[in-house]
Amino acid sequence: MKSFGWDLTYNCNYKCHYCQVYADKEDSSPTRPLSDWVKAWNKIYEKYSECEIFISGGEPSVYPDFFQLIKELSKIHRLNICTNLSWDPEKLFEFPWPDNILISATFHPFNANPKEFISKIKSLKNNLDRVNFLLYPEQSD
Repeated sequence: MKSFGWDLTYNCNYKCHYCQVYADKEDSSPTRPLSDWVKAWNKIYEKYSECEIFISGGEPSVYPDFFQLIKELSKIHRLNICTNLSWDPEKLFEFPWPDNILISATFHPFNANPKEFISKIKSLKNNLDRVNFLLYPEQSD
């Protein structure tokens, strides 16, 4: 199976001062319409059949049509989403393709409430690829 890494956006709702992705970027990543992305990933499907797409950024969930994009792409591809999990994971289960979706969640101690984050992790336990702790010297205590 072919695999692709995709930085959907460099925007992020956390805007961590130490983030190398966000530090040199304005909060204005180019946003392509949903239809453009679906068309492009359909072409990849036609060429290679099902692929794994590792979606990250910034924070991919800040893309305006994020959940619709995930719904459309998960019909033909396997998705692994690297995310700060600042959104409600139950939204993924509103459509019938959750087995094609894995989450790689990154805990940001400066921005996320640990209890809320753990609750979201528990709701994703069957679709969780990994949980990452974002290490930065100020957070290592």
